[in-house]
Amino acid sequence: MQPQHTQKLTIFILFLAILSVALYAVLKSKKKKQNTNSQLNFDTSTGGNTGATNGGASTSNPLFPLKTGSRGKYVKALQKGINKNYFATLSEDGIFGNNTLAAVKKYLDHKYKLKPSEVGVAWSVFQKEGFEKYL
Repeated sequence: MQPQHTQKLTIFILFLAILSVALYAVLKSKKKKQNTNSQLNFDTSTGGNTGATNGGASTSNPLFPLKTGSRGKYVKALQKGINKNYFATLSEDGIFGNNTLAAVKKYLDHKYKLKPSEVGVAWSVFQKEGFEKYL
């Protein structure tokens, strides 16, 4: 092989190596972002389960995560949803107290990687459980 062809081949191989490293970095970054979004199901800094997509539906809500001390229509919908979906007997008063926390532990914790009773019920959990229909 002539030196000129060897030099061109070396440059081409070097270019492919650089391109491969750049592509790997981009893909790794996207995967890390996807993992972060899927873990947002329980991210308390962003309102809990935000980041998971739901067929074009809104994926975040500033009132989340719902946790002890939370109040309002979302807590009431959570309570109603737990009562209807899991045949619990929570008072549907819109106050996230000890009984609601106990029900979240009993009915939801085992279903999610990050326990809603510990980090709060995130928006994505709220949606996944179908509690929106009780608003």
